Amino acid sequence: MTRPGRVRTFPTAPNARTQMTGALYRRVGSALSAGRFPFVYGADCSVLLAAVPALRDVAGRAGLVFVDGHEDATPMDLPASGEAADMEIALLLGLTGEQAPPSLRARLPALDPGALAMPGPRDHLFRQAANVPAAAGRVWLRPADQVAADPAGSARRAAGHVTAHGSRW
Repeated sequence: MTRPGRVRTFPTAPNARTQMTGALYRRVGSALSAGRFPFVYGADCSVLLAAVPALRDVAGRAGLVFVDGHEDATPMDLPASGEAADMEIALLLGLTGEQAPPSLRARLPALDPGALAMPGPRDHLFRQAANVPAAAGRVWLRPADQVAADPAGSARRAAGHVTAHGSRW
């Protein structure tokens, strides 16, 4: 049972994911419009496809510190896995999405490359083997070994970068 004010975020079928994304987009937008801080716990990076566009639409622009072991910037037309959680950054940046459902395409791109910081991805070997272009050079990105050498400093620099380019949230 889902409590009022909560949205389930674990569908696996494409139509269910599209419905979840639409519902979460509306909930996050509503919370932001009311001056509340939305806390989204999804355990799947595809929830960003709802939360980031909602923030952009309410606040005027969005910023994101993306802490993940993978860049998640695989274009939709590359069959790396076909999972939304492998491509949400590419979708948010507008680097891919022609094959996305119309309701999702209408909200993209939602993130300016300058407002994204990615500390710690460690999937460079996967990206090379799959011939997937890296996000490095387009966004603020520090590989895992650099972040491991100075985690606190890396976190401060990532947050500072996004704060300089993002919204008040």
